[in-house]
Amino acid sequence: MIENLLKDNSIDNENEKKMLTNIHKKVIHINFLIQSLLKLSKFDADTITFVDNEAFINSMLEEVKDNLKYDYENTIYNIEYSYHKVINNLEKENIILKKVINKFKDTVHKFISWICNKFDFSNEDTLIRDFEKENHCSLDTDKIIIDVTYKNRKNEHELGL
Repeated sequence: MIENLLKDNSIDNENEKKMLTNIHKKVIHINFLIQSLLKLSKFDADTITFVDNEAFINSMLEEVKDNLKYDYENTIYNIEYSYHKVINNLEKENIILKKVINKFKDTVHKFISWICNKFDFSNEDTLIRDFEKENHCSLDTDKIIIDVTYKNRKNEHELGL
């Protein structure tokens, strides 16, 4: 009930708010004291008794340590397993990408040969060189990979990665 009055903004006087807050704190304190007295009365009535046992702190600490060590090792194993799984997937994707690049390389070479034969160009190398010069690009996949890798590293360096 006091909480509702405190939450309600209908109280205008600041002193009344302070008084209600103080009463609320005292009610909480009294409630705590009552619960403590009830617990003590159970000891007096012999409804609760202490069991006289020796506690070996070292053995308890060893057990906790063993449990934590097991949890730690299990977590490390899970992290390593996940890491190796990701690495394996990336390696598989890399193999597939290399196959795609090689297939594309072969296709481009066949296409250039076909164009040279179709339009009676005498030399494929001249056609490729002229294309690369006029379009400022390369058809050599190794050069493309080196160029892209260089640009990625340059961008990462500029971004501070």
